[in-house]
Amino acid sequence: MTSPRVYGANCVKFEFCPLLPLKDLSGFIIDVSLPVLDPQKVTCHRKVQLTPDDPQIVVHFRDLAEGSAFCVENKCNLASNDCKIIVDISMICQRADLKLCKPSVIPYLFNGRSTVMSNWTVKEIADDFVVTSQRLTFDKMMYLYSIKTISFIYQTAVSFLAADAGFENAEFHLWPSDAGLNRPLLAHLGVTENERWVTVKIQLNIKQLQKFRSDRSTKACKYRWIAGPPAGIALHPERELAVFNDDQPFFEQPLYGDQYSFHIPAGCAPSLAIDIKGDCLEYTSNLRAQKICDGQMSLASNGYGSPAFINSYAALTQKYNDINYMITCASWPIDINIEVKSVNDGTLTYQFLSLNDDQDIITPKSV
Repeated sequence: MTSPRVYGANCVKFEFCPLLPLKDLSGFIIDVSLPVLDPQKVTCHRKVQLTPDDPQIVVHFRDLAEGSAFCVENKCNLASNDCKIIVDISMICQRADLKLCKPSVIPYLFNGRSTVMSNWTVKEIADDFVVTSQRLTFDKMMYLYSIKTISFIYQTAVSFLAADAGFENAEFHLWPSDAGLNRPLLAHLGVTENERWVTVKIQLNIKQLQKFRSDRSTKACKYRWIAGPPAGIALHPERELAVFNDDQPFFEQPLYGDQYSFHIPAGCAPSLAIDIKGDCLEYTSNLRAQKICDGQMSLASNGYGSPAFINSYAALTQKYNDINYMITCASWPIDINIEVKSVNDGTLTYQFLSLNDDQDIITPKSV
């Protein structure tokens, strides 16, 4: 028997021409697979870094290009003793399809190798939805390679977290959004002794935060709502969107961005409801309106607060990041306070309109 030989090629032609007469029987084993490359040597289609300022990123599997490597590096502090990367994979599906959301192997290679998935955690949300999750750990450099595009990637999201971020022991839940499921996300989060974070990864459709409060709480809890992932939020106050209180009215909030996170303090049990059935953006008439006479509205464009944002829909329209929203109150005069946190490279224009024909319209203001 000869020693195994390893070759790298795009195409292999194999021929065996025995010498006649054939005195001995011969056998061959040909193992064809993708090469297992060191993360430092792989060609990356996209590379992101986890830093002390941004120690966590969340991406949707549909954003990862088929047949290419998505690379992640933990740029940890020199004094850190733990530079590993914690990977959380989550899938959402209907209860009847639970087996599909607990695959033993997924069509993605971690560092060039198939990974056996056996310890899926199942979380029930709504009557018909379940979210399954799995946690893996890798060294400070890794890559995720897509070998095939199949339907369940539209229901799967993945979080990459720097192990030295001080967030690895937090109770973290990742909910992918899939408009194809055609039901609102609704979950009652029971009381626990630990604080919790729920991150929702959203696709193209405009969503609506319908509820984030408790109707049965014996104490008035406060819940934080932020843009982007939760790890590192202390260094990014600009991503804080709102604080909701159980003892105050809740107003529905439009969700234009691609990901949001919700903080639930220990001992609190709110309900979290998100309409994922929202109509796709119609860019010729995407003005939305809502009546608010006493409350707060927070708006964030697509990608705001999301480290390593992947704009998979950029080719659809240049107006994908536009927000057109109207707030009305015809009941009585109101005071309006506008706080601008960031406009980056865009232009923010606001205009106060009169609902009565006999009153003037105030000139638009731009920021």
